[in-house]
Amino acid sequence: GAPCLPVKTSALLIACTLLVGSVLYVLPLGLAAPLTDPDEGLHAVIAQEMVERGDLVVPRVAGTPFLDKPIVFFWMQAASLKVFGMSTAAARLPGALAALLGILTTGWLARLWMTDRAAWVAAGCYATAVIPFALAQAPVAQSALFSMDAGSGAVRE
Repeated sequence: GAPCLPVKTSALLIACTLLVGSVLYVLPLGLAAPLTDPDEGLHAVIAQEMVERGDLVVPRVAGTPFLDKPIVFFWMQAASLKVFGMSTAAARLPGALAALLGILTTGWLARLWMTDRAAWVAAGCYATAVIPFALAQAPVAQSALFSMDAGSGAVRE
């Protein structure tokens, strides 16, 4: 197999990666920037309606079923809105958490196929890539889809 780093070094690298990722991806939630893109508001409203109606089966916009996106992200948003209240930060939190998951699964997948060093390079590249970072700041389903795609590759292995 590929050479492994000592457990103590690996734990330190994981902790550092999570710390840096958390600062990059979760700290902006505190800025309370308004929802600007039409999709941001749309997805937040869908999750809000799920919470208000108590209907987690069919996502809706103004009472009309919205079946264009996978429901998992709306469930994540609805849970966040239920726990943290109706706010932009709560609507954006699932995207930020999905992005952190994307960082970890990218590193894990690279570790399965290559070396520890390649895993950290891959995780670092994902963490600092423009598109995952931008999507993590918006409450849209694509941020979760990026992470699930990387995770599914790791699970198949």
